[in-house]
Order: sequence, then C-alpha cells, then structure tokens
Amino acid sequence: MKRRTFIKISLSAAACPLGGRAAGAEATDPALYAKDVEFLLEQLPEQAGRFFPIKKIDWEAVEAEFREAVRSVKTDGDHVKLCGRLMARLEDGHASLRDLKVRWPDESGGRRWTGPRVHLVVIGGKVHVRTAFGPALESGIRP
Repeated sequence: MKRRTFIKISLSAAACPLGGRAAGAEATDPALYAKDVEFLLEQLPEQAGRFFPIKKIDWEAVEAEFREAVRSVKTDGDHVKLCGRLMARLEDGHASLRDLKVRWPDESGGRRWTGPRVHLVVIGGKVHVRTAFGPALESGIRP
C-alpha cells in the first residue's frame, strides 16, 4: 500500500484576527502578513522538504519570490490568496490552509463554479467519456 503524507498548516492567529469578517476588508498590520509568510517558509520545508528534490522544487527561489510578494499585500484577502499560492508550490493536493478566521475572497463575479461537466474513466490505458452533460454536451463531447 502506498503511504500518503498529509500536511496541515494553520496560519498563526496573528494573521487572521478578524473573526468572520470578509476578506478584502481594510488592511491590518503588514508585519503580521510577513510573519505568517515566514512561518510557512520555515515550516513547509520541515514537513515536506524531502519531496522538493523529487518534485524539482527550488525552495530558495520560492522563498525569494514570496518574501518579495508579501511586501505588496494590503488586505487580509490578498494575504490569504498569497498563502494559498505558497501552499500550491508544494504540488500536493493534500496540503491546504485550514481553519482560517478570514473567508477566502469571492472571485466568482456571480458565476456558478462547476467542474468540466464530464465523467471520465480509464480503461486499458485509454481515457473514455462515460457521461457528458450541460456545456460539455452542448460543445460536442459525447460518450
């Protein structure tokens, strides 16, 4: 059986002091944002660093990029998005930010977010369309 490694990182309480207030509200102390990014930059290699060579992740470049990027963060929403981007650099679907006190910004613009509207199956090394519906069906994708 293949062993899975799960990573759970919570931002320090200082980063998200806003309770349930919506992301993007007025700015808080930029030093707190930098502190959280530093926390992640220190903790992620400790918990997942052994995978960096396998995934060809240049962590020094990631550190430089995010230390620079945090300087332009002005709101809690921007901060949450930046930390989410940093977690994505792990290239691990199990890694996530959890138990945040700030809600993720709503960037839907009123759109409904859905998947590709197809069900795929792999049979004999080939990918087959099992079902297509909605926009996928209308665009010509057929089982």
